[in-house]
Amino acid sequence: MLSIKRQTIMAAVLFVIGGGLLSQTQAVNAASNHSSENTTYGSTTTKVSPFKIVVKKEVHSFKTADFTKSNLTGINHPSKQLVVTGTQKSSTGALQYQLDDGTFITSDPDYVTRQFYASLPKSKRIIVTDTIGINSYQSPTLKNKMKHFQFHQSLKVSKIKKFNNGNITYRLASGGYVTASKLFVKAM
Repeated sequence: MLSIKRQTIMAAVLFVIGGGLLSQTQAVNAASNHSSENTTYGSTTTKVSPFKIVVKKEVHSFKTADFTKSNLTGINHPSKQLVVTGTQKSSTGALQYQLDDGTFITSDPDYVTRQFYASLPKSKRIIVTDTIGINSYQSPTLKNKMKHFQFHQSLKVSKIKKFNNGNITYRLASGGYVTASKLFVKAM
């Protein structure tokens, strides 16, 4: 994409080379019209490795990255889990998430957050935040239950394991694996 200044210079050069076929106003207008086409973000969606998000505040979903009343498709309520498969900028330049169903929602961190922690906490400690508690498992895919941990229990973690489907688990220092979901644990 060319900058507006460069496009104006190119239009002026074309004016001079073309022997003045265009008036100077037409050349400048042609350059500014061309630049407005380039600054519109358009409909290119960038595919991303799928990741899961959780709705913090009620968000609407839309058919396109430009949020208008006419392309509103639904409402997502707090605690709803969604899968992001792409990103796209709206015509105003705001980054929007494309969901696995093809609709778009805001990427504003006040409204949505990633479902899983993506790294080990500095303290290497997590606290169970689910009131029912969580289980530890022998496998990083959370199979073969080992032990149950109560609400507000502190756990020491040693590693993190990421999967292609967007799930992430923590390896406990004492052995076994637990979820890294922000719905169930909190990093210290």
